[in-house]
Amino acid sequence: METKPCTSFLALKGSYDTYYVNGNWKIQLPGQVDVEGTKVIYDRKGTWERLIAKGPTKEPLHVMVRSGSCCRKDNEGGCRDNWAGDLVPH
Repeated sequence: METKPCTSFLALKGSYDTYYVNGNWKIQLPGQVDVEGTKVIYDRKGTWERLIAKGPTKEPLHVMVRSGSCCRKDNEGGCRDNWAGDLVPH
């Protein structure tokens, strides 16, 4: 049972199923994250979010929108990961 409404969150996932932002049942606080040697800033104000990074990256990254019941560990309502695009190293 949810104690508050669940909204969608951006997630950043590596090519080896490693989540760098908002994965593994955790919605993290805004801040800076090291992603394979690249500094990524995750910014969130209310329901507005963005990811900022200056490349290059060493591996392809997948930007996803986590929606549904992802914030519930029991996951009764189902969880959807919608692909939003890939960031591919150059």
